[in-house]
Amino acid sequence: MKNKKALVGTLLSVLVSGNAVAGVYTDELTKCLVSSTTKEDRVELVKWMFLAVSAHPAVDKVSAATPSQMDESNKNVAKLSMRLTTEACLEQTKDAIAYEGDVALEKSFQILGEVAGKEMFSHPEVIKSMAGLDKHLDSQRVMALLKL
Repeated sequence: MKNKKALVGTLLSVLVSGNAVAGVYTDELTKCLVSSTTKEDRVELVKWMFLAVSAHPAVDKVSAATPSQMDESNKNVAKLSMRLTTEACLEQTKDAIAYEGDVALEKSFQILGEVAGKEMFSHPEVIKSMAGLDKHLDSQRVMALLKL
């Protein structure tokens, strides 16, 4: 049960930026996690993060996410995490934990989450949607700021 809670905590850390400095074993684990995931895996990870964040009271009214979608996403990301840590990157996971502690898992999954997020944010439709912010900015004030 303790290991299960540690894994859940590690997965949740994907959502939160950490200050841990990565060591050699963490770097190797991170490389393995990223190279062992497909684009579809990384999309599934971003869906999970989106669904998890949509439960926050500050944004729950603007999301149509359902508990069953969250449950399905939890199942998919748990399966992905297990495949990565106990199959595809087993040796790297063991070494990272042995030599650098649980923070190695947290940091590695955090970076995997960042990679997945960057891919999602680089999609043309997302860029187009976010570009709508421009029409609401005060361009004169922005230009004045940039001249500093």
